[in-house]
Amino acid sequence: DIRNPARPELLGTFETEGSVDRVCAQENLVYLVSGGSSMVIVDISEPEAPEILSRFEQGLISYDIEVSDTLAYITYGSNLRILNVAESRNPVSIGFISLSRDARIVRGFDLSDSLICISGGYGGLFTVDPFDISRHVNHLGEFNQSQPVDNITVMDSILYASKGTDGMLIMNVSQLERPQILNFYGTTIRDLKVEG
Repeated sequence: DIRNPARPELLGTFETEGSVDRVCAQENLVYLVSGGSSMVIVDISEPEAPEILSRFEQGLISYDIEVSDTLAYITYGSNLRILNVAESRNPVSIGFISLSRDARIVRGFDLSDSLICISGGYGGLFTVDPFDISRHVNHLGEFNQSQPVDNITVMDSILYASKGTDGMLIMNVSQLERPQILNFYGTTIRDLKVEG
């Protein structure tokens, strides 16, 4: 309970198989990637007694997860898997995007209204149409890849990418055929979040 930020209170706990790498929440459900290769859905409607509803095994190390409505997007290996989580006790895989030819590993991604942007490690940045994942994946480029793209955020067609010791890249991706580099900050950045 963080209603009093000066004195946060632990309400409940539950066991996971290994470490928890990423977490996202939607209403009374928490979605997390745990134990390296599994996605877990937890009901927290009773915070003192959270209940694990289901697990989905990936088979490869999972790095990131986001949920939009009834779809969960999970990165694992050089892939992005999409699950239908409308029935939280029975998540179902409905498709995946493979970047294996172009990316060593998918580090993270960001969802927007008309775009899935994926950071492909040393492979650079990629975009996918979320309404038709069978369409060709657009490779935005490698951009001096001495360090991998660690994480990305997109807001109003502006993409922000953290590249470790290489700094932060800012791009306009409103025209995917001609993405435009707007700026670059040469300071170490491992993660980022953009608001407002």
